[in-house]
Amino acid sequence: MLQFQKGGLMVDFAKLVLELDTSDLEQGEAKLKNLTVAGDKAEKSAKKLGSSAKASAAQLKQATKQVEKFGNGLKISGGHTANLTAQRIAGGR
Repeated sequence: MLQFQKGGLMVDFAKLVLELDTSDLEQGEAKLKNLTVAGDKAEKSAKKLGSSAKASAAQLKQATKQVEKFGNGLKISGGHTANLTAQRIAGGR
């Protein structure tokens, strides 16, 4: 056992080193726990973002289908209008 004494203060170096090592270990464990918590939060955020992106993609796909239907309706309506116009012109002669 290595000890040092000065005045009324006696230091046990083995105990001091062990306490320092334990303190470093505890700090390391606390940092690891904080990193783990931060990693878990980041993973949850990424999953939410992924779900949100999938939902947005589905909404975009649905909106595209609706626009296509509307466009097809315009084509039919436009063709019908052109047909009625042609009939009117023919009937007006």
